[in-house]
Amino acid sequence: TFLQFLLGLLSYLMAHVFETWIYFRRNVALVLCIPLSVFVLAIIYYVVTIVDQLVLPDDKAVFGHVVAWSRYENLNDLDAEAYRYEKSRPSKCSSAVSGAKDALVGAARATHIGTMEQSKSRRIVEDVEGSSKSQ
Repeated sequence: TFLQFLLGLLSYLMAHVFETWIYFRRNVALVLCIPLSVFVLAIIYYVVTIVDQLVLPDDKAVFGHVVAWSRYENLNDLDAEAYRYEKSRPSKCSSAVSGAKDALVGAARATHIGTMEQSKSRRIVEDVEGSSKSQ
C-alpha cells in the first residue's frame, strides 16, 4: 500500500541520518544531519498535506456507477448474440462476406438497438451485399 511505501522511504532516509553518526566525526555528522532531517520533515509535511487534500469524503466518492453510461447497461453482448444467431441458423453460403452479413443482421435483430441504429446496420449489410455481388 501507499502507507507501506512511505514508511519504507522514511526508514531509508532515517537510516542515512543515523549512518552519518557512525561513519563521520561529530562535527561532520551534525552538518549532514541537519539538512537530511529537514528534508525528511519536509517530505512528511508535504505527504500529509497532499494526501489530506486528495482524500474524498464518502458522500462525494463514486462507487462504480457512472450515470452517463446507465442507458447502455441493458444492451446485450453483440458478439454473443451474433454467435448464438449463427449457431441457431443453418449456413446457406460458405463465403466470409455472407457470414459477416448474417452476423450483422443477427446482432441488429438481437439487441433491439433502435430504428436509427437498425437502419445503419441495414446500410452496412447492403454495402456488404453490394461488395459481395461485385466480386
